[in-house]
Amino acid sequence: MTDRSKPKLLLHVGSHKTGTTSIQSALAANRAWLEAHGIYYPNPRPFFYHATEAHHDLAHALASGDARRMGRAKRFRRHLIEASRRHDRILLSAEPFYRHVLAPLATGEQRPRVPRPIEARRLYIARTAEFLDAFDTEVIVFLRRPDSFAVSLYKSAVVSTPFSGGFDKFIERRNFRVDYKTQIDLFGAYFPKVTYKSYESGLGAGIVETFFDTIGAGSPPSLGSEHLRRSLTNKATLWIDRSRQELNLSRRQVHRRWRFAMLPEAGPLFGPDDGSSLWNSADERDAFIERLAGTMPEGFFPEPRPELPPRAVWTDAEHRAASAAFREWERANATGLRLRELLGVPPYKLDEPAAAGGFLAGVAALFRSGFRQSPGTDP
Repeated sequence: MTDRSKPKLLLHVGSHKTGTTSIQSALAANRAWLEAHGIYYPNPRPFFYHATEAHHDLAHALASGDARRMGRAKRFRRHLIEASRRHDRILLSAEPFYRHVLAPLATGEQRPRVPRPIEARRLYIARTAEFLDAFDTEVIVFLRRPDSFAVSLYKSAVVSTPFSGGFDKFIERRNFRVDYKTQIDLFGAYFPKVTYKSYESGLGAGIVETFFDTIGAGSPPSLGSEHLRRSLTNKATLWIDRSRQELNLSRRQVHRRWRFAMLPEAGPLFGPDDGSSLWNSADERDAFIERLAGTMPEGFFPEPRPELPPRAVWTDAEHRAASAAFREWERANATGLRLRELLGVPPYKLDEPAAAGGFLAGVAALFRSGFRQSPGTDP
């Protein structure tokens, strides 16, 4: 039940793969406009020092319980309480709120037990609710149809987590992120209001516009610089997954393959996704949807296509060709890759940040010169 005596806070938790980066970019681009409409979207950088427009560091701090991180989080909370006196609503956005679990050390036990994932998830939501207890908090979550979400999560897991082993193995695991009823029930147990929307339904009007309408802000003057992020194709994902199994790749090596697979010139190696699926059959897919979305309101998600395209196949010959092309590309672009890694540019960003152009040019010159010193200069 909402508490009108407390300041209002909107907590946008994603979920993942629902246009969250685009939404956050638009929120940051329209901070002044939002404030004129009574909504404060705080800049986290002065408190957490990371160059991000979202509030991931707050979500991370609550998961870890680390004293230094929590010190920053508490300073940020004091700022939010102060800001709530001048604004009708505070808005926070970070998809890790949807996935994080409480770290074992964060329980405060001398010999911490490791709780089951769903219990660790509940403990994390409880801690988040306690941290935001000064506010009347409404959780906002956009949900993607489970079959599409599972494919997207698998592709993300292959490049961002230690997981490898194929899509079938991935969906065998009971992943609470796709168990929407459990997620909604957990949020509802600790927060007075949970608003959930269908991602697919929002695509027609535009996911950013739909989000702004959801928070009652109307259409923003600027949609921000981000667009919906392109995903890896099915075959590109299978290539990286198999490479990880065979080569025990480091994070950097995985990310280089990720970037290569996103390039337009790599398209002929991996093809588009329109003609393939990662599901074995329509029956398997439909049973998965029913199991995980059967409790959602009727019509919440659009119906899947009755026919599935053929399952994606990744042959030995394709694997050899893609791996050889990658090695050649990596050698030819060694300097540029090191620069991107130095700057922390994500693999999915195909263009260099415009603001970094001068810095990139300067560092590139240093790389080309091999950091040679001029005669007579001190080391």
